[in-house]
Amino acid sequence: LGVERKELAARVLGDCLRGKAAHTGTPHCPEIRAEAAKGLAQWMINRNVPARDSVGRGVWLGLELLLKYYEERGGFSEVVHGVRGCVRKRRDGGEKKRVKKVGDAEEAWVYLDEQSQDFVRKNSQSLEFKWEVDEEYKVKSSVITSVACIRARDGQTPQFAMDFLLKVLKSRAGERCAAPKVPPGCPNGFKEMGDRMAQEMDLSMFTAENYLACCYVNVNKTEVLPGARHPVLGLMEECHGRLELELFLQ
Repeated sequence: LGVERKELAARVLGDCLRGKAAHTGTPHCPEIRAEAAKGLAQWMINRNVPARDSVGRGVWLGLELLLKYYEERGGFSEVVHGVRGCVRKRRDGGEKKRVKKVGDAEEAWVYLDEQSQDFVRKNSQSLEFKWEVDEEYKVKSSVITSVACIRARDGQTPQFAMDFLLKVLKSRAGERCAAPKVPPGCPNGFKEMGDRMAQEMDLSMFTAENYLACCYVNVNKTEVLPGARHPVLGLMEECHGRLELELFLQ
């Protein structure tokens, strides 16, 4: 498969983080994927990369997998899709559905936005609908903290991890909850219910954790060239500006 044995653990954690469980074809729950992000950070630290500016193929593999996940899940958008519609086939007569030998679960709920409009419109009478909180933002928060915790052997944060954190802060990532969209054929009042859930979501903790992650960054002053701008200053200025804004709004 072209994967080195020493990289196998990181590849498995990366696949788990990105959300596809090979044995079911459905995403792992957010709690498992958040722990996978922390596992990648620990794997990266244990790899003992010589210095923060080390380069080469696969040197920062764990960090690269964390950043790859973040780009795949909307990147630096300030909008979080915190509420998602779900749909499944309605059980006839209220009786419990007979379970097949493959797994021991009832008809699985699937995300509404992954189904075609024609499917929903034609089968609306035989489908059940519900809204659920999409906790993907919790996984993204774990990824941001994990990136900030990565260290080289000299105890310092790699530069492109710091560049990533600065982009996250400047983009105001995840500070707004997007209004949910529904295709034609959904029950009356279903969209309004989703709108209310989205408005009630409190993303302040997610925003706070993004800024708190900067506390894990470490760069020694002795590593900065004379006359050069210290790498941490950008993060400090962004955090200070946000603090002043929050104090003003209060």
